[in-house]
Amino acid sequence: MRRLPKPTDDPVDIVTTCANSYEQSRTQGRKTRLLSALALVGRASIDYEQAAISSQLHALPRTNNTGLATADDMINAYKTKFVGGPCKAIYQRLIMAAPHGRCPLCGSRIVSTLDHHLPKEHYPSYTLIPINLVPACRDCNSNKLSAMPTNSDQETIHPYFDDFDADTWLHADIVQTQPPVIVYSVKAPPSWNTLKRKRAENHLKVLRLTKYFTTCAGGLLAEIKEQITVEGQRAGADGVRRFLQDSANSRRAIARNTWEIAAFVAMSESVWFCTVGYQLIS
Repeated sequence: MRRLPKPTDDPVDIVTTCANSYEQSRTQGRKTRLLSALALVGRASIDYEQAAISSQLHALPRTNNTGLATADDMINAYKTKFVGGPCKAIYQRLIMAAPHGRCPLCGSRIVSTLDHHLPKEHYPSYTLIPINLVPACRDCNSNKLSAMPTNSDQETIHPYFDDFDADTWLHADIVQTQPPVIVYSVKAPPSWNTLKRKRAENHLKVLRLTKYFTTCAGGLLAEIKEQITVEGQRAGADGVRRFLQDSANSRRAIARNTWEIAAFVAMSESVWFCTVGYQLIS
């Protein structure tokens, strides 16, 4: 849900480096096949970028498109040469590209891996293309594994190509229960078209973020219970509201659409919460 700078590493150089590091005689066939695919890898990278810009990644071929180099060749090179081999520095740099180490897909959990935006098992041609490698947390990476978009609506947000953080769209509502519950949804700005709204909704669905955000918000309520009670005793509903508004504003310098900001905004805008609801936090 956060935009990241697009990597500038040349995929042809990466595949060349990976291929040339196969030195044992039994791996020379793999080396030869990978080197024969260099031009096709370069073409695949160009096709990928054009498709990502136009929300057409779903239309890219799922079969291997790197000539003699097999899907197993590409995946083996990624696992043995890119992650922990001669290209390890690039892998680590991509991992560290996420601000504050936070996953750009959920905006919350800690980055621990690279997510193949188009899964390498289904799109082997893009296995070693940096613009397909997104820093992610384990949960987002795992939740995306089964996602196979068949149209533009179903494409999740791509941090290198989609700017969804220019507008505020992650919305929260207070459920008036004891204890209060905070639920999440997409509230598209008027400037958005239908495609952008559906992609945001699908992003939350595929990555199972609404339930996760609600769980996080429950923990937040418990954390602020004492402080918000003090504000309520000191200045009533206005004091509670100011505390919540200040909490939201102090976090906007980092990003617009986080579950925390949406939670604080929802609480501050709820008359019920500022007068009665905060007293029901367990």
